[in-house]
Amino acid sequence: MLSGIGDPDILQKNQITVKHELRQVGKNLMDNGAIIMQYQAENLPINQSIPVGLVNTQSPTTSLNPDIFFILKMNKQAKQLFVVIFNATPKSAIGSISLHNANPLTPPKISLNYFEDKEDLQTFINGINYVRKFMSTNALDKFDPIIEILPGLKETDLGTYITDTLTPSYHFIGTCCMGQNAQNSVVDNNFKVHGIKNLRIVDGSVFPAGFASKAGPCLTIYALAEKVVDLLRKEHL
Repeated sequence: MLSGIGDPDILQKNQITVKHELRQVGKNLMDNGAIIMQYQAENLPINQSIPVGLVNTQSPTTSLNPDIFFILKMNKQAKQLFVVIFNATPKSAIGSISLHNANPLTPPKISLNYFEDKEDLQTFINGINYVRKFMSTNALDKFDPIIEILPGLKETDLGTYITDTLTPSYHFIGTCCMGQNAQNSVVDNNFKVHGIKNLRIVDGSVFPAGFASKAGPCLTIYALAEKVVDLLRKEHL
C-alpha cells in the first residue's frame, strides 16, 4: 500500500499517490488463533516442543475434518507442561490489514475478527475439554500428579478465558490472495500481480480466500516457492 498499489480509497485517505488500483491488497487476512493450557507434571522426559497432531473434536456425523491442532511444550526442570491449541479451521469472517498513515514506521491497522462466528469459540472450548480428557488417561500416569494451572478446573467460564487470553498463531496469510482477476484477487495463478509487469509475490499472502492453514502454512509456502522456481525456469531457460 505504501508503494501506491492498493485500494484507492485507503491510499487517498492517507495521502498516498495511487499508482495502481488493486482493491484486494490487504483484504482476506486469515490466522488460526491459539490459546494455552498450563499444567504442573512430574517426570517430564525432555525440554522440547512436540506437535501432537490434528484432532476432530466434533461428532463424525457433523464433520470429518479436524478442527484443532495441538503442540506440547515441556519444561523438565520447572515441571511444567504447556498445551498450545490452534483452531485448525476458523469459521469467522476474514480480516484485513490497512494503514493508520503514510509513515512506514507506523504499525499497520490489523483486524482479525477471531470470534465473529461463535462456532470458533466453541471449537476452543471443545479443545480444552479434549485436552482435559487425554490428560486424565492411564497413558499419562507416569507423569502424576498432573495439575491443571491454566485455565484451572475451577474456571467455569471457559469462553471468557479464551477471549481474554487468545493470541495470534502468527500464521497470517491471504492479504495478496491468488485468483482469476483484479476484482477478486491480487495475483494470478503464476503469482504475477494483476496489471503490473515483472512483479510477483511468493509468500503466505497469496493463499486464496477460504484456504485453511490447518497445521501452519510453512510447508505450503515452501511448495509455492518450488513451484515458482519451475515457472521461472520455463520462462527464462
